[in-house]
Amino acid sequence: MQGRELGAGVPRQISPQPNDAGACMAIEDAAVLGRALENVDETTIEGALKRYERARSERTARVQIGSRGNEWLKQGGNADWVYGYDANSAPLGPL
Repeated sequence: MQGRELGAGVPRQISPQPNDAGACMAIEDAAVLGRALENVDETTIEGALKRYERARSERTARVQIGSRGNEWLKQGGNADWVYGYDANSAPLGPL
């Protein structure tokens, strides 16, 4: 988030997604953003958006790196960390 701009959904995941992760990430973004915005008002919206950004940064970076290298498909690795993510229960952190 920069100033009053928030990147979410597929545009946020600007990298090749050979495993259709871009669409999945957009759905995850929406679910986490919805949770982050629960019970906020005009005085807490900025904090809620920063909480959303913090909650998504590590995961989106990890999926982008994995997708660019296509590591789990090339090397036959375990991709449970990708498919086992639950956007409805992932920790959000403090407001």
